[in-house]
Amino acid sequence: MTVLWIVCGVLTGVLFLLARRLHQARDRVGHLQARLASVLGRDSTGVSIWGPDGRLVACNERFREFYPDVPIKRGLELEDLVRFTATRGLVQVPEEELESWVAACLSGRQESRRDVVRAADGRWLALDIGPTDRGETLMLYTDVTDGHDAEVVGTELTAQLAARTAEVHLLLHLVDAISNQDSFDTAAGRLVALVCEWAEWPVGHVYRIDSNTSLASPIRATVHASEAFDTLRTALQSEEPHPAADLAERVFRSGRVVWVANLGSDPTFSDERRAVMKGIRGACGVPITRDERVVGVIEFLSPAPLVPSPSRTAVLKAAGAILGSV
Repeated sequence: MTVLWIVCGVLTGVLFLLARRLHQARDRVGHLQARLASVLGRDSTGVSIWGPDGRLVACNERFREFYPDVPIKRGLELEDLVRFTATRGLVQVPEEELESWVAACLSGRQESRRDVVRAADGRWLALDIGPTDRGETLMLYTDVTDGHDAEVVGTELTAQLAARTAEVHLLLHLVDAISNQDSFDTAAGRLVALVCEWAEWPVGHVYRIDSNTSLASPIRATVHASEAFDTLRTALQSEEPHPAADLAERVFRSGRVVWVANLGSDPTFSDERRAVMKGIRGACGVPITRDERVVGVIEFLSPAPLVPSPSRTAVLKAAGAILGSV
């Protein structure tokens, strides 16, 4: 009987720990999804994300503006929304083509599709629907009235929509990758690799903030560099802690994303740092934040000059907050 009580006690303890871990994981995923929603909310494109089951996961306020009289809530079915869009005259679709148009839109869940349609108020809208590699579906609405010429959307708009789609894909990947990590070093390494791949930046590494609120040496597990920059990777991995790491120090003090177009002409970079970064011209520093407090800095390096972008700045800021949640 004593053995039985011991076994029951052990099982109870294990179940308690599992329940606690599950609760913590749910809290973290909820936090990351809220962060994703806040980034989407600042975008001028109407963005919505639909789960593998065809139900709404998240959308921004710009997307809701296209449906002023419809309660857009989580769990809404994509087919219902597409059919409502056509049958209620929100876009101009001939009645005899209605069913084929709905079917064509829903086919975008398997293969990317674009339509340029006329809204009831006379505006021209670009409707992009396409799958993610996680089985979700992205739907983007963009007002293209000003750039609409002979009912054709220009290449500039096409590039902008492709960039926004890639940014949403990145955020989804980051939320998925980071939510399953308990180790900061592992999570940081995964995040840096994903951002470098997205931005086509060959080098990325992370600084911690030590107990004295000063910058420590880069976390060795998160130095990411392409083969062409093996020498720089080695230098970063062996770099000694110092209180003023140029770009990282600026990010730490300001708490914002900092862009450096050209290291060679930037007065805040020391000659010592420039010597280490041979072949690097542009840099971008991203704060890792938790509860609005900077707990680390990510530094991305590129052989090309880096020009600030409001859209990329918002995505990178969100990436830093996502990592800070670990």
